[in-house]
Amino acid sequence: MSWHNEAACRGVDINVFYPVPESKHGRPPAIPTASTMYDEARTICNNCPVKAECLHEAMAEEHGAQRFGFRGGLTWRERGAQPRRVCRWCSEWFPVEPRLAKGGRHPHYCSDECRDAARERRRFEDNERRRVARWTDDNRECEVCGFESRTTSGLAAHRRQLHGLAA
Repeated sequence: MSWHNEAACRGVDINVFYPVPESKHGRPPAIPTASTMYDEARTICNNCPVKAECLHEAMAEEHGAQRFGFRGGLTWRERGAQPRRVCRWCSEWFPVEPRLAKGGRHPHYCSDECRDAARERRRFEDNERRRVARWTDDNRECEVCGFESRTTSGLAAHRRQLHGLAA
């Protein structure tokens, strides 16, 4: 939150960045377009020292239809057109272009640390799944009659002799 104290918009009326359209009855004859509606906000943002931090926060907070206003020097439509991803590990927004240079493919993680942490978590879950499967997949009950055997070979013999089933 420290960058908020350095923002050029601090103390400026919020309606400059989030203009509210007037009702049908009180609307002036000349309705401002998107290009002119944010002129004052664009002027303030162009001189802001923390514009990048503001844009990063706006991109991280917005998802789906929850885009609105003028933040980080861009309108909600301009922000929506920005190429970006959300990290699968830490859920942080990150721009796509800088990471594309490393591998040429769209990345799923914002950093190598997040990628490595996700891989380690997958390895742990796979090992845990295998460990649990080793102890629970030992089925010693006949699915036809419910006979329980102390060994899997005894169950196979039961299936062959009484039901004519393969092991």
